[in-house]
Amino acid sequence: MMDELLVLEGVTRVFGDVHAVSDMSLSIRKGELLTLLGPSGSGKSTVLNMVAGFLSPTAGRILLNGDDITPIPPERRSIGMVFQDYALFPHMSVFDNIAFPLRMRKENPAIIHERVNQVLEAVKLPDMGKRYPDQLSGGQKQRIALARAIVFNPHILLMDEPLGALDEKLRKHMRAEIKQLQRELGITVVLVTHNQDEALSMSDRIAVMYQGRVIQVDRPDCIYEHPATMFVADFVGESNFLSGRVCEMTQDETCVDTVDGLQVFAARRNGVVQGDSVTVMVRPENVFLAPSEKTISSGACNRFSGKIVHMVYGGDAGVCIVSLAQDTVVRAKLPGMQIKRFEVGQKVFVYWTSHDAITLEASASRA
Repeated sequence: MMDELLVLEGVTRVFGDVHAVSDMSLSIRKGELLTLLGPSGSGKSTVLNMVAGFLSPTAGRILLNGDDITPIPPERRSIGMVFQDYALFPHMSVFDNIAFPLRMRKENPAIIHERVNQVLEAVKLPDMGKRYPDQLSGGQKQRIALARAIVFNPHILLMDEPLGALDEKLRKHMRAEIKQLQRELGITVVLVTHNQDEALSMSDRIAVMYQGRVIQVDRPDCIYEHPATMFVADFVGESNFLSGRVCEMTQDETCVDTVDGLQVFAARRNGVVQGDSVTVMVRPENVFLAPSEKTISSGACNRFSGKIVHMVYGGDAGVCIVSLAQDTVVRAKLPGMQIKRFEVGQKVFVYWTSHDAITLEASASRA
């Protein structure tokens, strides 16, 4: 494709007997923010270090703008990088920290002065040039590290857990700031994180990794609403899982007899046939509670009686954990005002539509 900026072709990295990355093929488009998301040890940072040139692939190659950069050293790749600890030089002013990449490239002093002031304006810290890193807040350090990474107009920007050192409130604020800046400047970004919220809120696309392989690549909404495997469904967001066997299929729905004796309806999925062992997934926010069956919407074909065994209040939203027949437990996420209508020990009806439930193939679940 013409808009592909970075392409990984069959990239593998082996450390002794460990395959940190296995036969990975992935393309990053110009101007997009793609996130490598996965648990610790899934190979995310290894991929980033190979793209940066700090590690060499055991096999495969890496293309940037169509050119094979696999054998090219890091300083000649025109790639910017932001680390979790910022890696700012404590003895240098903010101006000198940002100017460092340009001076290493022996850029003209007048151009250095112009470019540093431009990126300080871009990250909304125009008056901070004379300060030193220990005079900055965590959010300011993060933005200065970002300014230093983009000051030489790199082809692509790599960010390795860039918000990990910030507190939760500041982290949420910086997510929006980084995304806005990335869009305004048209920067291509590859972000590494294990934080689902960061990936979902910042990314144009997400590549979910597990055990050195990419399991699924798609838009955040597709990753969340249509996970390809059990691992993706479980790792990205919270889910209720009901395992069983397909007993009947219509044009739009799949009916599953669960191992606990319930009959559950889910949206039909290609590749699933009658008799298959499957797992039905439904997100807690798509599960609703009613004090009586009379108040349940007629479109909710999944409806079960149960008892609330635990409640977690979280301010704007809360979770009710409900025990159904045959010891099946499901979680329902409700707005804060609604959850106050229920209490532990109360008998309720749990319901959701087949449209809000999906089936995961047993073969895919094992990925």
